[in-house]
Amino acid sequence: MMWKMPLLAFLSVGLSGCSAPTFYDNYKSGNPLRNVPYKQGITSIEQQRDVNDCQIEAVQRVPQRIVAFQNQSYTSPIQTNCNSFGYQTSCLTSGGQVYGGGVSTFDANSGLRIRAFGLCLVAKGYSFVNIPACPRKITSSNLDKSETMLPFSTNTCYLATPDGHSLVGNIVN
Repeated sequence: MMWKMPLLAFLSVGLSGCSAPTFYDNYKSGNPLRNVPYKQGITSIEQQRDVNDCQIEAVQRVPQRIVAFQNQSYTSPIQTNCNSFGYQTSCLTSGGQVYGGGVSTFDANSGLRIRAFGLCLVAKGYSFVNIPACPRKITSSNLDKSETMLPFSTNTCYLATPDGHSLVGNIVN
């Protein structure tokens, strides 16, 4: 069984355009998986356990710090237009609507928590790599059949299917 890509790799695919491309769309476009934690000799189950442990540690070490702020508001100008027809005058007033002004929040500690997560994985022996998409002619039969991560090399790549499955492996000749 080939090493299967954990959910974390799905989070590392960049977003562009009006709607987020699917994992398969990124694969078809030849986009690499970015910042994937990689450690030679472990299974995907061991990797997911380490990722979970580091996520928990990062949340415990760096709790959320929610900051609220008032967004700027804008009031549209008030205009009154009048028309006269004989002895009658008709006026229409528009404007005066208030736009914005709501309250927004963000987590001021999110960047520090992400760094703590990454440092935890590095302490466990991981490095963060970009995994290229496999060339079009490569299929799962052209990838190694190892259940553990092999050494990362120029032959390491990933495959994706339209139904969201993915494989990472080294191309064998």
